[in-house]
Amino acid sequence: EAFQKVLFEFLGGHAILAEDVVRAMISRAGIEGNRVEHVLQRLKAVCFLGVETANERFEFPESEQDGERASALAEKFSRTSGKERRVSVHSAYRAYLELSD
Repeated sequence: EAFQKVLFEFLGGHAILAEDVVRAMISRAGIEGNRVEHVLQRLKAVCFLGVETANERFEFPESEQDGERASALAEKFSRTSGKERRVSVHSAYRAYLELSD
């Protein structure tokens, strides 16, 4: 039920979001404290969310090793570009959640 509440926070929103916005959405779903970060990482691990590794390029790593690589690329891109870290909802979920690009 908690996971469904988190997913429903995405309903009717945007497919590409700042990580801070996603953390706020997770909190609104009733997840508190350090569990917010845990849920965010879980959404990435199950490929619901991909990380921005270059301008408008999002990766959805399927292994822990690929996830670590993508996270490092995302951090470097954010730092060098001066942009906040962003994530993208996988295209497989966009129609169901009625997301806009």
